[in-house]
Amino acid sequence: TDIPVRHQLWFGWPNNVTNSTTLAESGVEREHNLVLKRADEGAKITNNNNAAANTASASTSSSSRNVYNSDSMPITIDSESSEEFEDASDFNNDDDIFTETPINSHLKHLIPDNVDDEAIGSIQFVE
Repeated sequence: TDIPVRHQLWFGWPNNVTNSTTLAESGVEREHNLVLKRADEGAKITNNNNAAANTASASTSSSSRNVYNSDSMPITIDSESSEEFEDASDFNNDDDIFTETPINSHLKHLIPDNVDDEAIGSIQFVE
């Protein structure tokens, strides 16, 4: 997502969930609908929760899945977190370094074969 962590609002979590609750502790089912919104859009959602629920349930393929219900509440992400990531698009930029085809070159021994003394070979290696 292109929404920075500090601007993320997640909807659809049960009421007992806090920032320190693990997914296993949250009690969500294997299939569960969560909605991510930008924080400024989230304010509109909390003010118009009923209207958003009608729109969200109409847009899903299954009428039994209601994204917003009386058990859900928004979870805001703590902006003081030291683990905050600003831009997920930079995540895979380092992959370009490793995808280049290596240049085929002949193997070269660290110490030349024609050296009888290892000390002299080590000196040549350092040079």
